[in-house]
Amino acid sequence: MLRVVDLLALPVFSGFRLVSSGDGIYNEISGVGILEWEAPEDVYETFSRRDFVFTSIFMQEGSREKAHAGIEALLRKGVSAISFKLADKNSSIRDFLPERIIDMADRLKIPLLLYSDTYLEDLIFTVRSSLLAKDSNTIALDCLKQIMAGNEANAVASARNLNPMFYNNLRCFCCIPAGSRYGDAEYTAALDGALEQYRKTFSGHIPDPESHDSVIRCEKCMIIIETSKHPFKAFAGDSTVGEILRKYNINPEGFSVGISSVKKGVNNIRDAVSEAQTTAVHAALDREAFALYEDAGADRLLVPFFNTDVYKDFYQAKLLKLNEYDSSHDSALTETLMAYADSMLDIKLTATKLYQHPNTIRYRLSRIREIMGTDKSPDGLLELLIFSRMHKTISILGEEPLI
Repeated sequence: MLRVVDLLALPVFSGFRLVSSGDGIYNEISGVGILEWEAPEDVYETFSRRDFVFTSIFMQEGSREKAHAGIEALLRKGVSAISFKLADKNSSIRDFLPERIIDMADRLKIPLLLYSDTYLEDLIFTVRSSLLAKDSNTIALDCLKQIMAGNEANAVASARNLNPMFYNNLRCFCCIPAGSRYGDAEYTAALDGALEQYRKTFSGHIPDPESHDSVIRCEKCMIIIETSKHPFKAFAGDSTVGEILRKYNINPEGFSVGISSVKKGVNNIRDAVSEAQTTAVHAALDREAFALYEDAGADRLLVPFFNTDVYKDFYQAKLLKLNEYDSSHDSALTETLMAYADSMLDIKLTATKLYQHPNTIRYRLSRIREIMGTDKSPDGLLELLIFSRMHKTISILGEEPLI
């Protein structure tokens, strides 16, 4: 499924100007055509619903009435969008289209676009290639990856590539499938199902003219970037998050959801996505339905280092020592450490969970400290807790980042 907004995210379309209502920017595209100002009846027969139509202003010079009738025929046909190539890039659409046709396009939610410096052959090739090779989610994911890997200098341009209609009030949701591990069939099915349900609900229209959003299926999560003309209201609890996810036809019970702080300006999308990812990991680790970034605690410091060499070296060195001991002694020290961390460092509760005597747990913890090279000092305890958090994260998400 290719949409108008996905084409506008591509570099070859960077010079296009939207000159009508943005309500049709999510229209699906199933074909491409060139209007050469045929008679209206020929236009209606030649073009198909959901075609992305290109034309040039100079082609209409012979008869403006005939040209206007052709545009009206395209609008009645229900094409996805109509783009006009200008001889003068400073021209206004009202220089060659009457107000009634612009109003008709707005009413039917068919975007009108202007461009001047791009070769028509390049545009046609790009649209056809996109129809064959990529769906809208792939294009959006490519844009999101560029945003996450980009720098401040091109932050706004990258955000506009993802969705030219974004408003400046924004926040991000990151949804991780709950109760399963990355790579499991259930994990993949949850993400695929959420994307499919979203597409069924939002294909071809915008539900709320006061907001423009993007929903992106990443390899390990769903990203929702929500933007609005107006400031967002504060969350009132679990029910509010559920309502927002259900708005996108995403089942809130199937995910752990991380929610960024509210940002001002599309240049801050990368920060919002990063915050949402961090918070989603926090929610998944603590088996929470959702969490706000401001409530993510120490994970705000730890999770952003998830894919760094320092993080991996620390984790792998500690894990190797524990695994070697467990293998040679047929023990379960790693399991003991994880249960100890999950029990909020309560030895009796750990013993209950593992069906062991508390003294057995104390002995195992002393062996863990010895093997990992830590002690009972605050620093030593912090090392154990950081390692256990890392181990739990990797057990759910693997060793690669969410995006």
